[in-house]
Amino acid sequence: MDSRVGPDEPLDQQASRSNRLWAATLDAASEGMMVTDHRGNILLVNRAYTEITGYSADEVIGCNPRVLQSGTHDEKFYATMWQALNTTGKWRGEICNRRKDGTLYPSWVSISAITNDAGEVTNYLGVFSDISIVRAAQQQLAHLAHHDPLTDLPNRLLLTERVQHAIEMAHREKKRFALLFVDLDRFKQINDAYGHDAGDEVLKTVAQRMRCSVRAADTVARLGGDEFIVLLENMKNDDCAKRVANKILGNIADADIKGEPDIRLSASIGIALYPDDGVEVDTLLRKADSAMYRSKTLGRGRVDSYRSIEDE
Repeated sequence: MDSRVGPDEPLDQQASRSNRLWAATLDAASEGMMVTDHRGNILLVNRAYTEITGYSADEVIGCNPRVLQSGTHDEKFYATMWQALNTTGKWRGEICNRRKDGTLYPSWVSISAITNDAGEVTNYLGVFSDISIVRAAQQQLAHLAHHDPLTDLPNRLLLTERVQHAIEMAHREKKRFALLFVDLDRFKQINDAYGHDAGDEVLKTVAQRMRCSVRAADTVARLGGDEFIVLLENMKNDDCAKRVANKILGNIADADIKGEPDIRLSASIGIALYPDDGVEVDTLLRKADSAMYRSKTLGRGRVDSYRSIEDE
């Protein structure tokens, strides 16, 4: 069947055909689409709009697009958006919107002003897509870049960022904090005797034990191998670091390794204090490491501080 418009087709039939084509085009799009009048009242939405937002056309026609607002953005955000629309006739950006069921979703939105021959705005066309999957993938990649894949603890990169932030905060607020360098004793022998799967189970168990030994605001990180770092901020006094370190030693010693009941664990811990032992990340880590090695040479399964090395 020939769908072309004939030269003798009445204007009303041409208009009807054009409207059906326009509606079919809108509904075929994967992006949500919305047309409003110049006051912002919704005139029509397409099928993807309903699929993304949960609102049917009957529920939103005549309403303002604010029906989707999540409350995430402040008035300044929308003022900037309208300034761009009034100046250039276009705006693009990311908006966090709310579905009919109340769930929030990130959307990439493009809004265009439609004008008549006199240059007056008659309508606005909004086109948007749900970018939840994209954002989730980005967040997952960011998490993987900053966390140890075996234990899910912060890795060296994230630890460095947090220690640097702790230095800046402590300097500004005249506070102190501690770094605890935790190293398992005889971990290589465990790997050699029981295999790497058992070694991995040890590391995961130790990570969990260490998490349970500190406050939620503290950081437990894995540097690599059997080396861990604990960042203790906002300490009431210097004795707090030693108390936490001894608690960690006790929790590690009490650990039961799944599938390997004969494995008994111990660790050696070194402590470095800010600002006494250093005011830079590398310096504090190095001195905590030195204190940890001293604890190993003195018999393992104990806590030592860098200050005690200097006092000798």
